[in-house]
Order: sequence, then C-alpha cells, then structure tokens
Amino acid sequence: MTQEALAQAVDLTRTSITNVERGRQKLLVHTLVSIADALGVVPGELLPKVNGNEDALELALKDRSVPEREWITKALRPSTKDSKP
Repeated sequence: MTQEALAQAVDLTRTSITNVERGRQKLLVHTLVSIADALGVVPGELLPKVNGNEDALELALKDRSVPEREWITKALRPSTKDSKP
C-alpha cells in the first residue's frame, strides 16, 4: 500500500504518514488502530518489539515525557503477572 492510499484510508495526509513512519509525529491510539485496520494487521504488529532490544526502545522514546515513556514501555512489555485477583 502506498503512503497516499494509507493516508486516504485513515483520513490523514501523506506527509503525516511519512512523519509517523519516521517518528517525527506523535500517533494517537485511535489512529494506530485505524492504520492497523487499513493494513489488515493487529495494532501490536506495528509497535516496536522490546524483548531483548531495550536500547532500541530507549532511543525511540528519548524525546517523550517520563509518563509517556513509562506508559509505552509498560504497554509493550508482556505482563508476567496474572492480573486477576
């Protein structure tokens, strides 16, 4: 799929798609879901893998605020605890 076709499918500009791909534009969760739907994948497939690659994650998050970094890091790591009581 071209950037132009993806942009039209998710109601963004091609420039916005380019900026998202390059990490220059923040991506809201609902936009991530829309992009994943347009590409026929689940949103998690579009997120960076963190297991064993902590340096890449730190580099990707370096310009984010502390709360954003914590939230994103927690969201990307698989839970080791059962969340049920």
